[in-house]
Amino acid sequence: GPTGVVPGASVATTVNLQPGTHAFLCFVESADGVPHLAKGMVGQIEVTGTSAGGDLPVGDAEVTLQDFAFVGLSTATPGEHTVTVTNSGPQPHEATLVKLNEGTTVEQVVGFFTATAPPSGPPPWSSAGGIAAIATDTSALMEINVEAGEYAFICFVPDPASGKPHAALGMVGGLTVQ
Repeated sequence: GPTGVVPGASVATTVNLQPGTHAFLCFVESADGVPHLAKGMVGQIEVTGTSAGGDLPVGDAEVTLQDFAFVGLSTATPGEHTVTVTNSGPQPHEATLVKLNEGTTVEQVVGFFTATAPPSGPPPWSSAGGIAAIATDTSALMEINVEAGEYAFICFVPDPASGKPHAALGMVGGLTVQ
């Protein structure tokens, strides 16, 4: 499903779901370092009936998620895009898209997650959409509407071995829109 939705905005994603129970989970950490998931930000949806089959539509851009990188989409033109997101890594991954504040670099975003002490103040970016965690060997579509500027893809999914968000392990990728 969608991620990185600011109040009053909407984000669209497309994915083929098999019949069964599916969960919505939020891995973003609160200011106290506790993921929203641990504070009850969990929901579920029951998919019933038989599968209609078919392939996802084709996006006008592609990004591949792997341990621990975003591969593919690094530049885009301003406007609306449908991005095919494929997880080729052995762990679930997400692609939260954020617009970086003027002068902020992708390296500084990685530093935000790897700092030994929590940074003070708000993060140096604003939410711009994205897609929540998708399973290994899965593809989905995310719709984005971007203006000129510097962006970053961030994965907040926690690593089972370390408990750290994938972003703290370097899973942050840049996107330049011009």
